[in-house]
Amino acid sequence: MSKGTCTPEASPSSGALSRCLSRSASRRANRCRFYRNGDIHYGGYQLPVSLERYGNIENLYNELTSQLASSSLPSGVRAIYSLKGEEITSLTEICQSGGSFVAAGKEPFKSCDYLQIFSSCSRPKNPHARALFKSMSTSLSPSQKNLHSPLPSSEFVRPRIIFILSHGNRPRKVCRFVLNKKTAHSLEDVKDKISETVDFAVRKLVAVPTGMMVTKLEDLFDTAYTFIACPSIRSKIIPRDLKLHKDEIKALPNRHSNAQSRVQRKSSLREFNTGSLTRHNSEYGSFMWPKSIRAQFMMGERLGDGHFAEVRRAVDKRNHEDVAVKVIDIKNLKVAEQEIKIMKRIVHPNVVRLLEEHQTKHHIYLILELITGGDLYDFITQSEVHCQEQACQFTYNLANALHYLHSFRIVHRDIKPENLLVHYYPDGSKRLKLCDFGLATVKSKYEKLVQLCGTPTYAAPEMITGRGYDEGVDVWALGVITYIMLCGFSPFISDSGSEEELFHIIMNGSFEFPSPYWDDVDMDAQDFIIITMQKDCDRRPTAGDLLNHKWLDSPKDFCRELGPKMKTNIGQLNPARSMPSLTETSSDSY
Repeated sequence: MSKGTCTPEASPSSGALSRCLSRSASRRANRCRFYRNGDIHYGGYQLPVSLERYGNIENLYNELTSQLASSSLPSGVRAIYSLKGEEITSLTEICQSGGSFVAAGKEPFKSCDYLQIFSSCSRPKNPHARALFKSMSTSLSPSQKNLHSPLPSSEFVRPRIIFILSHGNRPRKVCRFVLNKKTAHSLEDVKDKISETVDFAVRKLVAVPTGMMVTKLEDLFDTAYTFIACPSIRSKIIPRDLKLHKDEIKALPNRHSNAQSRVQRKSSLREFNTGSLTRHNSEYGSFMWPKSIRAQFMMGERLGDGHFAEVRRAVDKRNHEDVAVKVIDIKNLKVAEQEIKIMKRIVHPNVVRLLEEHQTKHHIYLILELITGGDLYDFITQSEVHCQEQACQFTYNLANALHYLHSFRIVHRDIKPENLLVHYYPDGSKRLKLCDFGLATVKSKYEKLVQLCGTPTYAAPEMITGRGYDEGVDVWALGVITYIMLCGFSPFISDSGSEEELFHIIMNGSFEFPSPYWDDVDMDAQDFIIITMQKDCDRRPTAGDLLNHKWLDSPKDFCRELGPKMKTNIGQLNPARSMPSLTETSSDSY
């Protein structure tokens, strides 16, 4: 043996060293990009993967099922392939190689140029930026192209240092993170990079001291400099977590000294509770939140508004749950009384729940269950294909809600995609929840309503004629929405955009199932639509009858995807405001 060489037997510490290196490798997370199998419109999802984080490939399947939830993966993620179509059977292969992969369900691998898909999704629309993007992509080596730079940053992105506290017992580990146009392409991208720093997968970021969850990239460039990184979206943040420990303050720069942090906490809370309310051309921007509301809720950004109210996101300080707050001017109390009265009566899994009510001298505050998945209109317009299984489930959810409401003789009168919220569950499944009871009313058993209200596209013939209507108008709207979910466009379209022409088409009661958009749709689904949109309201089934319809009642294999949207007419599916009376508005309002 030559001098200076050392065999494993000669080195008693080599075994410990190899085990240490092995543990280090298992902790190291490789950034991987996962594409949906055959989805030519999806640029992929980037995820840090390590053996320590997931343990086995089944846990990775579950994570990807949650993150890649789509109609193109109706059964969730059940297999992972390389870009060449080779099935990956162990987590070790993914951790060692890194790079890009294809997530699939039970269907076989679909060959696509996934790298080109990513490039087309990330290419800037500006012609000058496009030329720069092209010159940069051609100069990259093959190994560099696998890194996949995400979408260009927005204008609000600026160089900024933030501090990350790992969720857990105090004092917590403090990490510094630099935000700039290279590191802050998207919120998910920032979470991935922070995950590499804190050695666990970050699922939620919470601002200190406000306690508000970061929901968009802009939130990281607001007034807060310190954030808590949580390993789960369900991680609870208590008031103690929002106070900095003395050792944590020492690890932060001077701006977070004890005296200054107290001032910052007060000013941040004051700005958060009042300044975030400011909105141009809004009567709600001119008042401060009353003390009784500020004592119980931390008010956040505006989620939407209507004719009589505005809805804001908030955090309930008592249990730290996210809620929605509907703010109604006291001048509209008579209009809101019926809505409040109805919502107090109803509790159903397919209806947004009223949690509590507060009333002050100037406003009424309705505390509602928060649904963050967007509305059905966004879900339809963002889907490139239409899955029958999903449409069937959503239809059942809505029919179930209507059956419940109609049992109390409550008529909603404004059933439309914008009033149906999509609630996502951790396993990737979805459920519809009906909201906005601003036009709802309670009728007696044989009473006929005559007020013309709602949204023109979903109005039933008997409502337009003014001869009197009942719960059947909600069933008609259900049929129209089911039609749209299955093909992407409305059964009643006015070529001229005239409301008068649209009403004439609806009162005629005739509609078609044009090819090729309906060629693969189940005949039971078409029959369901035909009976729900019976022109004769006396022959139209009730919502309870529809729950027993063959399409909803019999389990079938609806996993096959339908064809693309009707590109020529999808523009006709526009979000429309509901008006108290359609006869009092012009067609410009829609």
